[in-house]
Amino acid sequence: MRAPLLVMHGTADEVTPVGWSRFLTSQWEAASKEVELIEVEGADHWMNGDGGFVAHAVATFLAEQMP
Repeated sequence: MRAPLLVMHGTADEVTPVGWSRFLTSQWEAASKEVELIEVEGADHWMNGDGGFVAHAVATFLAEQMP
């Protein structure tokens, strides 16, 4: 994969532990791939919580990657 990767994970996720995203991110970094992990405080597996934060984070990431 050549495109930058954005990983977002809720800290209150009870389906998939946030450690999985941390591991994934570390593996991408070890492979010299561009990756950003954003842990969304209090969000669950479906990103229920601060939807405005999530939308802003995605928009910012895309704006940085696709100027």
